Amino acid sequence: MKSNTDHNSVNIKEIELAKEEAKLYKKLIQQSNIPGSWLKNNLADTMMILFIMLQKRDAIPEIRMKVFTDPEFSELRNLSPKQVFEKNGQYGSDLLRHPDFLKYLTYFIFGPDLPKEFISGFCDSVEMDQMFGPEVSEDFLKMLRKSVRQFNLSKHQRTTEVFRLALEIGFNKEDSMIIRKHAMNA
Repeated sequence: MKSNTDHNSVNIKEIELAKEEAKLYKKLIQQSNIPGSWLKNNLADTMMILFIMLQKRDAIPEIRMKVFTDPEFSELRNLSPKQVFEKNGQYGSDLLRHPDFLKYLTYFIFGPDLPKEFISGFCDSVEMDQMFGPEVSEDFLKMLRKSVRQFNLSKHQRTTEVFRLALEIGFNKEDSMIIRKHAMNA
């Protein structure tokens, strides 16, 4: 396996939200699961406004946008999540206002939904493994499986979030899929 970047520069961070952005996100999270709240409290517009604010200041990391928009970074199919929305009739502001877009907005802000200790250990192991050559070793994959079990990751975390983490630290799609497969089978 070969990565696209030097893992020594791994920097997986959540977006630092401006005061108004944080206020909008807090409103979304606090009210999104309350029945009837989506329409009553205009959460769709709140979500769209927050996304536009983040996009205007170029706050969303490029790889996270690619995961959403580019079919080359699709996890399981040849369509990006954005294309899936569009296939289902959601375009432009309708897409940005759709309740299912909230999980992508959360991903844009916070990155892969994995424990910080898992991310740190994963990145350290990749860095150590890269010292011994460009191929990811069986030792790395064993560590990955052990770590997945240790942190008791959900199926979604073992698949989608580990895949996103691998992409975020610079692995290409093919290698990220191999890492995903090993995490999924842990």
